[in-house]
Amino acid sequence: MSYFFISVFVPIFILVPFLLGIIRFHTFKKYDKIMWLYIIVNGVINATVSFLAWRGINNMPIFHIYTILEFIVISFFFKSVHNNKLYTLFSCIILLIFIILSVINSIFIQGIWIFNTYSRSIEAVILIGYCIFGLIQLINKMDSFNNSVFWYTSGLLVYFSASFVLFIVANLTLGIDKSLNWILWHIHAFMVFILYIFITKGFYLGKRRG
Repeated sequence: MSYFFISVFVPIFILVPFLLGIIRFHTFKKYDKIMWLYIIVNGVINATVSFLAWRGINNMPIFHIYTILEFIVISFFFKSVHNNKLYTLFSCIILLIFIILSVINSIFIQGIWIFNTYSRSIEAVILIGYCIFGLIQLINKMDSFNNSVFWYTSGLLVYFSASFVLFIVANLTLGIDKSLNWILWHIHAFMVFILYIFITKGFYLGKRRG
């Protein structure tokens, strides 16, 4: 994969789900709208990161902020899907703990000037759990493949499962092998691309769960 793929193609491809979301917004349920918000957050962050990189400015602090924003948005997505008081309480507690741990990591452990691999790894583990739980809830429902939640959840599961492995490797190689880190970033970009495709499919369906 080339520099064009990671720096141009994937960031621009986000316009596909974004524009489809605008077109089909009138058919969206609450969880579809939250996933569209996730796409907007991704787009803004990608644009900011690319601009800072172009200006030669360290953009790592943006990733620290994004990790928290991403976790908040996805947590609210699953909350809207399950709409259960017990699940809401549990997810809010997890959300609060994660934010605290992320802030501690950014200030006292890794710092804001390098990629926050610890926070990203913890985030991936938690969200993989959310995704698996969500898919189990869907498994007995009829016509799951025509359910937008199925595609969102599957896309998130694929992305965070692969990313977790990448983040673990990054933890071991950070600052040691720049060429390997460059490869990891390209693989990560490819997984983002796959996630966008799954979300696009979900936006296309835009149907009510169940």
